[in-house]
Amino acid sequence: MANSKLFRIAFMEMRCLEETSESSASDEPYAVFFTADLHGLVPKMSVYRTQVFEDTDEGELKKQWVRIWGVNQKAQTITDPDKVIILVALMENDESDPEFVLATARGLMFANLMALVSSGINRPEMITSLIKAFNASLDAGVATGFPNADERLDSAKELHITPSDMVAANAATIRKNLTFSGDGGKYRLGFDMATGIG
Repeated sequence: MANSKLFRIAFMEMRCLEETSESSASDEPYAVFFTADLHGLVPKMSVYRTQVFEDTDEGELKKQWVRIWGVNQKAQTITDPDKVIILVALMENDESDPEFVLATARGLMFANLMALVSSGINRPEMITSLIKAFNASLDAGVATGFPNADERLDSAKELHITPSDMVAANAATIRKNLTFSGDGGKYRLGFDMATGIG
């Protein structure tokens, strides 16, 4: 599907549907995003995160605008949505350093992406492998917080962009959601997709 328009995809908000079962009075979640652009001969990727949303209680809505496409956080063309890979993970902050978690994931995911692209595997297999690698990289990154390390709430998930999403986003901003459950907690993350540079 060819389309030369600029697209922008951003994290917008996080709704706490149920708090985790941790002993603390409130959760302190943050989301981490892996984005890959496979349109060119050399893959491009980025890893970003939200702030740590402190004092998050059940029913509460937390908002922050974090652009996750394009990979340089500027609007970017999409000619083939199968060439766009966006993975999302949700973390519960304890005593790990979220910036170290981010740096660890960034380094490990680049190596994994390059190896998978070079292997020539199909897209579904690549997504499965990248999700496993993303989970592992985040788990490695929280090690500095031991014994009270940050926790992953659920496995990482793909925010899958489809041709119909692109058609709909040409007309108006669309909303896509992902739900994460773990450690007794449940969260819904909201993302907006639209055309233009705004």
